[in-house]
Amino acid sequence: MNIFILKYMVCPECRSNDLDLKILKQNGENIEEGEIECNQCTSKYLITKGIPRMNTFRKGSNMDNWSINAKQTQKNYSFWW
Repeated sequence: MNIFILKYMVCPECRSNDLDLKILKQNGENIEEGEIECNQCTSKYLITKGIPRMNTFRKGSNMDNWSINAKQTQKNYSFWW
């Protein structure tokens, strides 16, 4: 993820653009590993392998909820995959 993209991002949970970035691994202007946190609703989103994972499951929440969201996403977009 390029560091400049953050200014165009919003939290999918509350639609706020008040986001903080925690960089764990960076290669030039590209963030390889890190975390994006919403200052409004405190949702956290991981950045892994340069890709921000902006799904609506909260870090530390019940993985069953995440699994339900993942299945719904797969159902919605499987036609395009």
